[in-house]
Amino acid sequence: MFGTISNDLQKLINDLRKLVLFFTQALNAALRCPQLEDALEQSELWKWGLIFDLAARINHSTATPRIMADIANKYPENVAGKFYVDNQCIDCDLCRETAPNNFKRNDDGGYSFVYKQPSSPEEEAQCKEAKEGCPVEAIGDNGDQA
Repeated sequence: MFGTISNDLQKLINDLRKLVLFFTQALNAALRCPQLEDALEQSELWKWGLIFDLAARINHSTATPRIMADIANKYPENVAGKFYVDNQCIDCDLCRETAPNNFKRNDDGGYSFVYKQPSSPEEEAQCKEAKEGCPVEAIGDNGDQA
């Protein structure tokens, strides 16, 4: 009986994670559309953005999101190299699922970081996919230029 409950609970958690990711992506897309700025600030979506700490990651004066990760704000746990995660990370788990050999979670801080730079073309492709899929664009690939 516990196995069934556990599996159902895991499915529910996964479904909720996908829902949070969907709303995060929708919020980011809406924030990029200047015509929706005023409406969004008045809507419930803006409140959800506050819950997920997205509002702290954008410029409140213009409601304009940062477009890409900022190497100046990368987490210190990131290993040196091309890929890194900055302080925009909302701990959605997408990068850890997409490139598990390269991203880990900081359990105390509740965010991901690069613990190993890609060492094969496959890992490089997975890291690029994680970067492109990141809902808050917290993954950068210009770390080797610093």
